[in-house]
Amino acid sequence: MENTPICNGDALPAVHPAIDAYIAHCRASNQARRHVDQKKSHLRKFVREVRARTLADVTLEALTANLAALREAGKSARTCNWRRQIVISWLNWCVKTERIERHPADHAPRFDESDDQRRPRRALNDAECERLIAVADAHSPERGVWYRLALEVGLRRGELARLRWADVDLDARTITVRGSKGKRADTVPLLGDTVKALLALKPATLTLDGKVFLSPPGDAERRADFTAAGVVGINERGRVADLHALRTTLGTRLARRGVAPQVAQKIMRHRDYATTLRYYTDLQVEDMRNALRGACAAVDGELPFIGWLDICPIPLSDPHRRAISGLLAVG
Repeated sequence: MENTPICNGDALPAVHPAIDAYIAHCRASNQARRHVDQKKSHLRKFVREVRARTLADVTLEALTANLAALREAGKSARTCNWRRQIVISWLNWCVKTERIERHPADHAPRFDESDDQRRPRRALNDAECERLIAVADAHSPERGVWYRLALEVGLRRGELARLRWADVDLDARTITVRGSKGKRADTVPLLGDTVKALLALKPATLTLDGKVFLSPPGDAERRADFTAAGVVGINERGRVADLHALRTTLGTRLARRGVAPQVAQKIMRHRDYATTLRYYTDLQVEDMRNALRGACAAVDGELPFIGWLDICPIPLSDPHRRAISGLLAVG
């Protein structure tokens, strides 16, 4: 590959001041602190790994080789694409602020994320959820609310840890999630039992920072809670049950109950439903059987679909006919 300069011009600025100025711009734009910190970390690692001292040292070849090295080192395609986007955003800002004239970093190849879910989560069943809440309530009211919000609202760990009482409206039965992964504030509804638990948890005098959770459980405590509740860490399909799996549980429950995609997307706070569908639903054969049974059931409770096989206008092979009949017969 030709060593194409990303940055044209002589005596271009040093990379570290350009990074610092860009990070300051991101903070001033009220971007989520965690994401700004990630940008800073990726940019500093990038310029160190490609040995860039000035913006003239940042080349398309350097970026492409760096991303390839990350992938070869075992980083996920998603992580590599995230770094690619961070570098491109930084360089776009450098163009906008006239630090450089132009850059062709958009030509750096993207990686395929289709098979990139490294820790596929599973959905907990209803019995596991009930046991987990019981274990948490027995530990402390705060622990019980922690898991309720993860299960019923789909809050991520960082969102739970940052949640303040000022963001909880018990009269309206809502919470406002700020600094979320989507870089926006989202207001989501609360269920009755969770509202009651929050009312019982709220102290008469708030702490200085007003945080809801004063002692967020770490991963070791979470594992102990899951073990006590009989929640298996990795099931026979290789799917993981951890705190983030409670978010998958919410997405799966919404799908099983036939919630409209637009509503599920808003509840999950995703920018598009494809993310909800791809990463946050754990539907199995039994779910498909139940959906098929419901779709084909007559008013009198029978399954006319079986009789329809005899008049189906689409040619069906004997294996197909046996498979469909067997699927419905099991139900």
